[in-house]
Amino acid sequence: MVFGPISGVPEMETWATVWSFSEVIHSRSYSHIIREVYAQSGLVFDEMSNIPEIIACADDISHYYNDFLLYSSLYQLFGYGKHVVNGVEYDVNEYDLKKKLWLCIMSVNILEGIRFYVSFACSWAFAENKLMEGNAKIIRFICRDENLHLGMTQRLLRTILPGEDPIYAKIRQETRAECVAMFKSAINQEKEWAKYLFKDGTIIGLNEALLCKYIDYIASHRLRAVGLPIDFDAPTRNPLPWTDSWISSKSVQVAPQETEQSSYILGGVKQDVEKNTFNSFKL
Repeated sequence: MVFGPISGVPEMETWATVWSFSEVIHSRSYSHIIREVYAQSGLVFDEMSNIPEIIACADDISHYYNDFLLYSSLYQLFGYGKHVVNGVEYDVNEYDLKKKLWLCIMSVNILEGIRFYVSFACSWAFAENKLMEGNAKIIRFICRDENLHLGMTQRLLRTILPGEDPIYAKIRQETRAECVAMFKSAINQEKEWAKYLFKDGTIIGLNEALLCKYIDYIASHRLRAVGLPIDFDAPTRNPLPWTDSWISSKSVQVAPQETEQSSYILGGVKQDVEKNTFNSFKL
């Protein structure tokens, strides 16, 4: 919803609208999972804001959203220039506005590409042990959407924005160090989250060490996808190879009556019928 009002072309405005709709569905899905798992789900929702590891992640993510939202709102109301709001002067100019947008998209890219995948892996680990399989299937649908969001933010950062606007090309070079620092902050926070998750024990197939290796593995791929350097040792192979089958929905072949369909192709028809295909049929 932050990106919609500043979209300059109909395609991006539509994309922002569809993206917002997807995230609403995801939020409702997570709430549904919590309500089904816990008898007193209200306590879980209330206690989330008291967990330091969650607050640290939320503050890191919302900072870039809030910073961009403030300046974009001032731009929409007053245009470029110096504006005084509640006794504070803001210098709204094109370069700073685009820089804040760039950093916000980078923050979203990290959220979609690293932070979400850590939680996905934990949910799927239960299903690998034949536990909470319904939950894992819901997460598979969410992951399918997040793959789209991740791919779009990567294209924006890698080719579309810097390729069409020299200001963004300049911003990309000037913010490389800051963007790498954003990735490192997310990596460290997710590792702290892994430590918190497994403080009372592990589950079959997943523990703190494996999850931390997985974080390094996916982070290296995300950095490479947006053209940023990798200055840490990362596994060359997926430490959690079973996650690949959950991420790639097309690799799962099931009948509709057996389970929920998670692939994009529903009721697909092959286009290989020729003129004489049905000549042997007799009515």
